[in-house]
Amino acid sequence: MLFEDICCAFEIYGRDGSHLIWENIPFPEAKRVAIQQRVGELVPFEHPAFPYLIEGSRDCMRISDLISQQDLRKTHLYNEVFCEAEVKHQIVIPIHASNGIGGMTLNRGGRDYSDEDLFVASLLAPHVVTAYESHLLLSEVAPKKAKKATLDYAKLRDLGLTRRESEVMSWMVEGKRDSEIGTILNISVRTANVHVRNILTKLGVETRTTAVTRVINEGLL
Repeated sequence: MLFEDICCAFEIYGRDGSHLIWENIPFPEAKRVAIQQRVGELVPFEHPAFPYLIEGSRDCMRISDLISQQDLRKTHLYNEVFCEAEVKHQIVIPIHASNGIGGMTLNRGGRDYSDEDLFVASLLAPHVVTAYESHLLLSEVAPKKAKKATLDYAKLRDLGLTRRESEVMSWMVEGKRDSEIGTILNISVRTANVHVRNILTKLGVETRTTAVTRVINEGLL
């Protein structure tokens, strides 16, 4: 409502090496999971705002103030991520949260953001941070939602997964980490780790992202 022709992304890089992302960017659906993974790999090394986040900056940043379009186009981040959604310009709202650092990005093609846009983003910034911290607190006290008993694991079971491994796979599809899966299913993190390793072996893949992509693309769940 505050900005025209934008799409948003919200990312947190955890102290445990995790990468959480929510976005409504118009990426090709077939590539969305792979692009999200690539974002997690590239941003810490190529995004011009990331060094400022590491240093503790809480000031909103316009990407064109940090890097020229010519230099931006030379990056893998631009060619593998931005170009997929025709994004050229970005404002970064920094987030320093209890579980990591990151930011909310306002993305668009066309014209760059004005000084007024940057000022409005700076007014919005503290509310974004407060909302996320509130979300974290509510997530800690809210009861975990149980998986629906009607969920069909038949195709996963046909591939050799046990029912428990199928349950773990269903939570992996929803982006849950091993620690979160352990809490939801009332099992230890180590047990969750073992289930994930077994799943990767049985699906014939090397990473959990590839496993999730296969399950989604082949309609296995």
